[in-house]
Amino acid sequence: MNSVSIANSLGSGSRAPILILEEYNSWVGHMNLHLNAINEDVWKCVEGTYVTTENMAILATNQATQAEITKKLELQAKKELESGIPHNILSQMDGIILLTANQIWENLKKRFCGNKRIIGNKRTSVLNEFDNFKMLSSETIHDAHDRLNFIMVKMNNLGIKKTQHEINLKFLNNLFESWKMVKLIIQGNPTNPFN
Repeated sequence: MNSVSIANSLGSGSRAPILILEEYNSWVGHMNLHLNAINEDVWKCVEGTYVTTENMAILATNQATQAEITKKLELQAKKELESGIPHNILSQMDGIILLTANQIWENLKKRFCGNKRIIGNKRTSVLNEFDNFKMLSSETIHDAHDRLNFIMVKMNNLGIKKTQHEINLKFLNNLFESWKMVKLIIQGNPTNPFN
């Protein structure tokens, strides 16, 4: 990913982070921060928690003004969300104009996280990837490292944690045969991070 892509995915003080399909969970966190920085109530509109039983009394006492505020917050939340979602994803949402910010958010969550069964399948798949990781004969050590890191990112996104020790051992124990001497040197060093 180049620096422009990184900047786009993180957003800036005035620009919403752009959703990258493989990084949905990271995008959620960045969007949360972005919307909260604008106004905590904008995030609450997206989350669907702005109008709660606790603030219904406030809404009732000053209905006209509060309705205007709610409408402005909803429009701002929807504008920020839509500016961070690529057009090809937005165009797949039926009746996007009629959807609230919260409905757009829930639609994305359902699409990218799936239901419990789908999440379970994703977790199983990425755990199998980790368990079966081996450096390929056609890979450089950097390629193998990058591939293992990508697996770790997918695991983290699904809430699966491995200790640094487990990750180091997985990498070291699955290097291609030509790296055997390096592996032995590292394992024989009492100050190495793999022990």
